[in-house]
Amino acid sequence: MKYCFYGWEHADVPAVNEKYQGIHTPRDLYEALSGIWCADTCAPRMRQNWTPENKTLGQCSVTAFLAQDIFGGKVYGILRPGGNYHCYNAVGDCVFDLTSEQFGEEVLDYKDNPEQLRQVHFEKEEKRLRYEYLKKELEKWEPPALEERFEFRNIRPEEADQAARIESVCFPPNEACTPAMMHQRVETAPELFLAASDRRTGKLAGFLNGLSTNEDTLRDEFFVNAGLYEPDGKNIMVLGLDVLPEYRGMGLARALMSRYQTREREKGRKKLILTCLESKVGMYEKMGFLDHGISASAWGGEQWHEMSCTLKP
Repeated sequence: MKYCFYGWEHADVPAVNEKYQGIHTPRDLYEALSGIWCADTCAPRMRQNWTPENKTLGQCSVTAFLAQDIFGGKVYGILRPGGNYHCYNAVGDCVFDLTSEQFGEEVLDYKDNPEQLRQVHFEKEEKRLRYEYLKKELEKWEPPALEERFEFRNIRPEEADQAARIESVCFPPNEACTPAMMHQRVETAPELFLAASDRRTGKLAGFLNGLSTNEDTLRDEFFVNAGLYEPDGKNIMVLGLDVLPEYRGMGLARALMSRYQTREREKGRKKLILTCLESKVGMYEKMGFLDHGISASAWGGEQWHEMSCTLKP
């Protein structure tokens, strides 16, 4: 889907309300509402001009307060000719306006505008009812299948920097792969990465990476030396499973691991081996891994569990 709303490039604030399945960021909400906005949810004074091609017309206040339900923050209003306010959202430093495209090429000023309160707006019964209608329809919305949302593929050479940035978000500095090391892994064994690329933005949402070897234990040197790579190795040391926060909660990590297991099984690999913190043991057990207890690894100064998954033919 093409995003047309103001602030879409940085609209990655996470949902604080898990009531709506598949709504993890404002971009998800825009996608869902694109199939829900209609003449009945349009402000009555504008309804005669509403069309599917101008789907956000007259939808600002009900949309902004629904977005506030899901992402928190505040609703602000831009004073328009005639005395009405055009509503938009601000969550911390993230400002987004899901209904801005109704103004075409007009540039709106999103600075120093007054806060809008729902109790004031919803004094109008028709507006409250339109808001309730949006909520009800959103509860019925089903997110697209992961295969429709993401492309699962090998990493590309030019994506090494992007992968390093994702790693820095997903792991603390003492555990994260350095940018230099990430480049080395991508250059050495790109076929042992599995990336999930968001089809709507072209950016990576997450990835899994490892090194093949004939060794049976994940020692710390694997994290810093891609030269341990053995192309025909029977086992794979899983070095990282990374999913950006805004894409969590939709099963993407499990999908990456499942596809990785299937792909490497078909290549004749025997086992996947990883280390994880105790808090992640249950997650990996659900992915088919067996916990072998405390690992000899001291990577990042942490205590790790070593786990493995046998890839049965």
